[in-house]
Amino acid sequence: MVRLYKRDKYWYIDFQYKGRRYQRSLGVTSRVAAEAARGRVEFTLAQGKSPFEARSISLYELIRIYLEYCVGRNRPHTLKTKRLYCERFLKHFGNAPINDITRADVERYVLKRAETAGAFTVNRELATLRHALNFAIERDLIERNPAAKIKLLPEEKRFIKILSDDELSHY
Repeated sequence: MVRLYKRDKYWYIDFQYKGRRYQRSLGVTSRVAAEAARGRVEFTLAQGKSPFEARSISLYELIRIYLEYCVGRNRPHTLKTKRLYCERFLKHFGNAPINDITRADVERYVLKRAETAGAFTVNRELATLRHALNFAIERDLIERNPAAKIKLLPEEKRFIKILSDDELSHY
């Protein structure tokens, strides 16, 4: 049974599929549009498919969309660094569908990168990968982030040198 309800000014849909309850905003304020969406959901359910099944896109496509998203939200140096990290992701994972990337794949990437790069670099790359995959979740491209609960590598504490007045005048 597919149920519609209104919260504030937006319409929501509520139904069960394979024992799991789905409650989603339809993003519409019109009852007519909500009824049309309910019809589409009922039709999809009658075919035995999930109406909110994640679309499978390639990692290359995700990275392209993600970097476009980052352009206006990050400083130029940060954007340059993210592009470099994303190139490394593509080199390691290839152009695989993002639904096929598993936690084990991400852990292998972290271990492989740790062989050639420092913990600081690997942790920043992992953070960028997590952010890109969370971006994919927000756009209903994947259900779960495979990099979500992977622990960061321990980083060495960096020694901060405080210069005395004599050292400062020397420089």
